[in-house]
Amino acid sequence: MPSPYILLAIAILFEVAGTSFLKASRGFTQPVAGVLTVLFYAGVAIVNFWSTGLPH
Repeated sequence: MPSPYILLAIAILFEVAGTSFLKASRGFTQPVAGVLTVLFYAGVAIVNFWSTGLPH
C-alpha cells in the first residue's frame, strides 16, 4: 500500500488537472475537456476511497 503522502499528492494532481479541464470545457460545451474533467474528478474519488482503507 502506498504512503498516505503519495496518495495525497496523487489526489492533488488529479484535482488540479480536473479544475484546469473544467475551465477549458467552457461550461461543458467542449466535449473532450468535459469528459476529462469528469474522469479526473472520478480519480480523486477513487484515491479517496482507496486511502480510507489504509490501516491507522
